[in-house]
Amino acid sequence: MEQSIQLKTEKIASYIYLIRGEKVIMDFTLAQLYEGKVRILKKAVSGHDEKIQLIFSAIKQLMEEK
Repeated sequence: MEQSIQLKTEKIASYIYLIRGEKVIMDFTLAQLYEGKVRILKKAVSGHDEKIQLIFSAIKQLMEEK
C-alpha cells in the first residue's frame, strides 16, 4: 500500500510546473486526475478560492514529508 501511495505521489508531482516562482497544475491535468471535465472542475472551484488554497497547501505539505 505504501508503495502504491508513493507511485501516485510521484505521478502527481510530475504534473506540477514552476511558473513565475509558483507551483501550478494545469486545469486539464487536474480534471484528468479526477476523471472529470475541465468545465465541471472550474464550476466547482469558482467561489471557493480559500478552500482550494487549503487543500493544495495540505497536498504540498504531504509531498514535502515524503
